[in-house]
Amino acid sequence: MLRKGLLVVLIFLISINSIFAIGISPPKSIIYFEPNGVESVNFYVVNMGESESRVKIFFEGDLLDLITWDEQTVDLNPGEKKDFSFLLNMPSSFDTPGDHRVDLIAQEIPIEEESGGTFIGAVTSVTSPVYIRVPFEGPYLGTKLNIDSSSVGQIVKLKVFLENLGSVPLNDFQGKINIVDASGEIIKEITFVESLDLNEFKEIELLWDSSGIDSGIYIGKLLINYNGKIAESEYEFRMGDVFVKILDYQKELTTGKINNYVVNVGSEWNDVIHDVYVKLMINVGEEGYNFKSTSFDLGSWEEKEIKMYVALDDGISKLPAGEYDATIGVFYEELSNNEDFTLQIKSNSNYLIIISVIVILGILLGLYILKNNKRSKK
Repeated sequence: MLRKGLLVVLIFLISINSIFAIGISPPKSIIYFEPNGVESVNFYVVNMGESESRVKIFFEGDLLDLITWDEQTVDLNPGEKKDFSFLLNMPSSFDTPGDHRVDLIAQEIPIEEESGGTFIGAVTSVTSPVYIRVPFEGPYLGTKLNIDSSSVGQIVKLKVFLENLGSVPLNDFQGKINIVDASGEIIKEITFVESLDLNEFKEIELLWDSSGIDSGIYIGKLLINYNGKIAESEYEFRMGDVFVKILDYQKELTTGKINNYVVNVGSEWNDVIHDVYVKLMINVGEEGYNFKSTSFDLGSWEEKEIKMYVALDDGISKLPAGEYDATIGVFYEELSNNEDFTLQIKSNSNYLIIISVIVILGILLGLYILKNNKRSKK
């Protein structure tokens, strides 16, 4: 049983060591369709491990009849890479436009070690998809929008990815990005003009000065008019500030006990906020009663549940049941965020039961003593 357990662990460790042992470059290939065209596609396989690898290279998918390649196995020393190429023989046409895929696979053949009649090995493989991109008939624009989450007041980068997926050039088309706040109001419009040749891909970068806006979640809406058509894309992003919001907190406590008190807070900053703590302040008398949590860090846009103890079981902080004015606050970076609320302190039913039992026992004991005194007098 022990030997089997050790064997399983050994196989697991070998598998982990093999996961990143081999690689293919490029990680993917895009070939633009040409009727009856022949394309030579180059790639290499590399051994990124610390021991010799034996690798089988082959293809899988529905387009195998388009590939000229003889399956082969190669041995690679640590750090060694080998270059290869295959031929892609395109047909006269495809039934549908878009991407048509075949997979180039490099599979590591397990290194077998014989130990007591048991063979140990692990098989890993990596895949590099090859896409034949067939254009759409007429004008067709592919779009994608990306906007970095940033801090309020910074210059924000808006990246627009454009690709001509059609069969004609796209000249001088107009685009705009509307920045929309949580209420749906457009707070900024950014425009641009671009052109794309056949099969051309382009990445453009636009800048936006975010001064004067509030922190929160925004949406960038990309709209492009081209050749009588419209292309659209959206991207949600955050604009942050050094601010910790109070999401939720308890509004009830029980007297005569140590209470578990929970507060939920969330960061609206794009970086770590250090040494944050929460404080509950019950406003009674001149100084009141203050209960503070331990310090903690909040990551970028992180929400966290904070647990602390509120002791209402001793003479100093044993408040009677009732309603009290209270304040919950979160403190950070020499800043704070506070909310006033009405705190309900309830009676401890267990405590009342104990007091009641003591009172009853006292009355019974008094009656018992009184009765014995009368008997002794007789």
